[in-house]
Amino acid sequence: MDVSQVLFAVGGATVGASLTAVIAFKLGQSRWQRLAHPFERAHLANPDELSATPQAFFDRWQAVMAELSNQTQKFSTLSFKDSIPPGQSLISLRLAHASERIRVQMARISNHEAFINDHAVEVQGLSQSLQEVAQRLSASADLATILGEEASVASQEELERGGRLAQLASEHHEQFHRIVSELNEKVQGCPEQTGKLDDFVGFLDKFTYDDELANLLNEVKQHLMELTRIIGEQELVVTKNETMLGKVRKIARQCRLLSFNAAIESSRNGANGLAFSVVANEIRELAEATEIATNEMESLSALLRSGFESMIRQSKEVVGSLASIMLVADENVQRVHDFLAQSQEMRAFILAGQEQLATTGKAMLKISDETDAFADQTVRDASLTARLVAKADEMAAQLNELRQDIPAIFDKIQASDRLIQDIRAADAELQTTLNEAKFERRSARRNQEDRAKQRAQRAA
Repeated sequence: MDVSQVLFAVGGATVGASLTAVIAFKLGQSRWQRLAHPFERAHLANPDELSATPQAFFDRWQAVMAELSNQTQKFSTLSFKDSIPPGQSLISLRLAHASERIRVQMARISNHEAFINDHAVEVQGLSQSLQEVAQRLSASADLATILGEEASVASQEELERGGRLAQLASEHHEQFHRIVSELNEKVQGCPEQTGKLDDFVGFLDKFTYDDELANLLNEVKQHLMELTRIIGEQELVVTKNETMLGKVRKIARQCRLLSFNAAIESSRNGANGLAFSVVANEIRELAEATEIATNEMESLSALLRSGFESMIRQSKEVVGSLASIMLVADENVQRVHDFLAQSQEMRAFILAGQEQLATTGKAMLKISDETDAFADQTVRDASLTARLVAKADEMAAQLNELRQDIPAIFDKIQASDRLIQDIRAADAELQTTLNEAKFERRSARRNQEDRAKQRAQRAA
């Protein structure tokens, strides 16, 4: 064995021993023991004191266990016995022993992890069930107490009500008989009232069929509307005539202007313009005559328009009056029809009421008899209610005893919560230990690489 092999063996043994010692020391502390066995100790000591909400911790626990298993597998692959001299076999044995302890601890952790995963759901359901049962028991106890009090009050009220009901039944029995007698008298008078109503309905029926006045009003209204249409057409003709008169007046103005121009030309030409002077005079006379005729026609047109407007206005007033009269007549006829329908309904109601009154009289007699029987039954029910009140009080007492056990159940639930908090703290400590082990391993690896480089340089 040359010098480089000896140095490599010594360095590897030193690094492996130091790293193994660190891990063995960390795993040997009491924190590791508290982390490895918490659920086993808790389950053996108090099987029912497991928290109902550890799901987030279980997820974290599984991640940590996977990382620790990975690190253990990496340590188990380290082997130094081929490169360690015979004089250093003790270090190799210690390293092997430490690796074996790590594997044993990992096996125990795996067993506890399986135990936790198997019972986590059951523990959670048990805790939720305990909380729901406790709440229901508390609510049931309060409800039973309230029901007992109300039942006691109701029992007293039933006793008093039964006595009053019996007294009222006795007092109103005679009143029922008097009411039945009055109903029988009214039933006997119904035929007379029905006959009078039939006569009145016949009169209204004849009145509604007299439509001669309504037909006459409709004819007058139609004639007036036709007259209004004709007057409107004549007014349109007058409007067209006024338009034509405007055009004629415009022509007359142009003729006057033409005569004025002819007179100017005749004066400028002297003797040669005498013919223009004659033409100018004729044109001027024609324009004056046309203007006079136009004025007369406009006056006549205005008079016709005024007459037409007056006729249209009067026709509209007459039509409006007739419309109002017809509207009032229609309303009166509609009212008569409505009243006739109501009268017929009243007649049918009276006929139906005649039978109903007879039936009501029989029913009231039956109610009187049933009221007497109900008064007796109420007195019997009052005693039954008293027994129910006693039973309710007994049930309330049992629920109160059961409600007293609720604080102990909640104490167990709180203890399980504290246990989970301890496990979470141990989880944090385990994570810290793993981080330190990783750091030591990386440091040892870097030191080993540095020594290997130094040996290579020395060998070179």
